[in-house]
Order: sequence, then structure tokens, then C-alpha cells
Amino acid sequence: ALYGPVHLIDCGIYADDSPEAGWILRDAEDNVFVGAERGRALTDFDSQWFSWGGITIQANLLPNPLVYLRRGQPKLAIRAFYNALATFCYEDVRTFCEHPVDFLGLGEGPFYKSADESAFIAWFRSLLICEKGRDLELLPAVPLEWLADGNEIKIRDAATWFGPMNLHV
Repeated sequence: ALYGPVHLIDCGIYADDSPEAGWILRDAEDNVFVGAERGRALTDFDSQWFSWGGITIQANLLPNPLVYLRRGQPKLAIRAFYNALATFCYEDVRTFCEHPVDFLGLGEGPFYKSADESAFIAWFRSLLICEKGRDLELLPAVPLEWLADGNEIKIRDAATWFGPMNLHV
């Protein structure tokens, strides 16, 4: 019941741009993800919401970045992606923990969860290459800093629904 509504968007029960999808995402962002009962009690909602939100207390459990991409909200997709990385990834072993509720970066519960790592890689790929029906969107949610003068983005032999592709920006 806690996370189910977001799956209704991801599975197409509610269209990405429907009012119901907006309600579900706002409730998750404002109540479910940052509630005291989930270990993320915000002392100053306005200043903490952005950096603490967008993610569940279990690493990469919900496909929020993908839903935001399909809704045409790249900044929220990037936020959820980076908040998950900053919150759940153990720097020393480069894998995701589960339930960092005592404080961010200290996990409780199962560690080294291949499903969580796989979800994160799928999110990262979708920030760079995203299939939307019959369309292939390139760099739909690349951080703007990556496009600064002198920077390069290279993608080689990426598998897509339309066949392999290369990209150099």
C-alpha cells in the first residue's frame, strides 16, 4: 500500500500526464518519502525537501526517475537519480545499501542488492537514452553541467529497441 500507487503510473494504469499521476507523485514526495515514520523527519520542509526527497527508504525500489522522464520533468528525474546515489551508495564498495534511516549513508538490512544496482543502471541509461514508444530520445535528462564547453559525452554500442547506436556530443 505504501509504494503501490507509483507502480500504477509506471505500469500504465494511470497515464504519466494524468491528474492522478500528479497526485500520486506529490503525495509520495511530500508525505511518504520524507515522513518521520520512514526515518526521514524533516525539521525544515522547505530547505530539506529537495535534497532529501524523490526517493524511498529502500534503494531504487520505485522507478521515480523513469516516471519523471516520461512526464517531461528532467530536473526531477535527475534529482531522484542523484539523491539515490548520494543516499544509498557505499563509497568504499560502490554498491547500494538498504534503509539508511538512522542517518544517510548508513544502511540497515540487506546489502549488495543486485536488483537495486540494476535499477540504478537502467535509470542512468534512461537519462542518456530513453525509448518512448516509437521515439528514441537522446540526452532527455542529462545534467546541464555535462554540456558545458570542453565536456564530452560518448555512448558506444548502446542497445536500444531500434538497434545499437553511438553518440558523441
